[in-house]
Amino acid sequence: MSDERPDPPSVDPWLGRVVEGRYRVLRALGGGGMGSVYEAEHVELEKRVALKVIRPELVADDEIRARFLREAKATAKIEHPHVITAMDFGTLPDGGAFLVTTLVRGISLRERLSGGAMSWREACAIGAQIADALAAIHTRGFVHRDLTPDNVLLGKRDDGSPWVHVLDLGVVGVLHEAGDRRLTAEGHIVGTTGYMAPEQALGQATDARADLYALGVLLWEMCAGRPLYRERELTKVVAAQLTDPPAPPTPPTGEIPGQLGAMIRGLLEPTAARRPESAAHVRDELTSLRALPRSFVRPAGSSRGATRWVIPAAVGAALTLLATGVVLTLALGGDEPRVATAVPAPPAPPTPTVSAAPRAEPLAEPERSLFDVVATGPYRDARRRAAAQLLERPTPIPAGVRAAADLELARNCRDRRDALQRITAARDPRAAPIVARYREAPREGCGRGGQNDCYRCIRESLDLAWSAIR
Repeated sequence: MSDERPDPPSVDPWLGRVVEGRYRVLRALGGGGMGSVYEAEHVELEKRVALKVIRPELVADDEIRARFLREAKATAKIEHPHVITAMDFGTLPDGGAFLVTTLVRGISLRERLSGGAMSWREACAIGAQIADALAAIHTRGFVHRDLTPDNVLLGKRDDGSPWVHVLDLGVVGVLHEAGDRRLTAEGHIVGTTGYMAPEQALGQATDARADLYALGVLLWEMCAGRPLYRERELTKVVAAQLTDPPAPPTPPTGEIPGQLGAMIRGLLEPTAARRPESAAHVRDELTSLRALPRSFVRPAGSSRGATRWVIPAAVGAALTLLATGVVLTLALGGDEPRVATAVPAPPAPPTPTVSAAPRAEPLAEPERSLFDVVATGPYRDARRRAAAQLLERPTPIPAGVRAAADLELARNCRDRRDALQRITAARDPRAAPIVARYREAPREGCGRGGQNDCYRCIRESLDLAWSAIR
């Protein structure tokens, strides 16, 4: 009979340790490619924080240490409600390093997705916050390069709605620098298979649009409730990305709007130049789409149109009026029309129930197609371009439609209030999608720290207009 006994369970040497005489390590939270993350407490302030340290076996790796320092610097430079904030950084006696950040309680997006698909409106809400974080990261001159469900943490607001924090800037890249890849060995790919844009996976130069591709993958998975790419072999995933772009996600129950499907398809374009222009642009469009009234949102597979449409002649007329290169939900490429999920025209507006409301004057072509873009188009720049073209048409435009186009173009409180007053007077229900986009916009995002309501000055006017056109 052997006298050998099983080894006792290993004890994490960090637990109970006091780092730099200030942070007492309480419990392990998880680990990443470079180190481990713990919940700790400042011994004097009794404040809970997150403490990230390089794993002991990686202390001697110069590349890992350099990336850790880059993460600390990037996290310190980016102050934003949806990005984890750095509070402290230092070196350890063994040559390692630690990073202290704010502690956020919640679950990862990966954990949330393990429970299945979410509603498309919830996906838009979470996606808009991720895009907001990316906009801040890009504005500071960085590219995340590893946006995955594991690096998105979902906390909760007081009302129970999700509050997003983007984590792990450990492989962050620097925009507009010749040394963008200076922390990467020759031929070494930085990122996670299935979430990297094709150009990133091929080791080519990347910019902010690589993060937008990853956001497209996250949106697809939030709506579908399953991974977009189950294959783990990098070469096979890249081949699929380049030759077989994914169809819009099909949730287990229900459908997503054609507008959202078109946006996801645009984010997942294999060519970076064909993706949306910026994270801020995507944020605004997701916020607007989430706010659209149910009657103005059609499923991609509704009976009024197939999931994949060819550009109709009426919208083709509108496209000829728009400047070349404007990204609509209908795309043109090469010598022949590309097949794309079109944004259907909204259904005929309901007859207003207010007895004094005037009858809405019909719109002819191409004015109707231009206004369809203004009302339901998923891209802000395309909506504004269409609104400007609509207002320049020689044909008389109904007062309510003109006011709605003016509201889309307005850039300050005075002009928005003026447009809303005219919408209230006209009582034209066709203005509903534009008014709804403003009414449902988050009540934060402006001012220092993004805590102020961007549209506080017109909230009362929005409510009056909404009451008049419903």
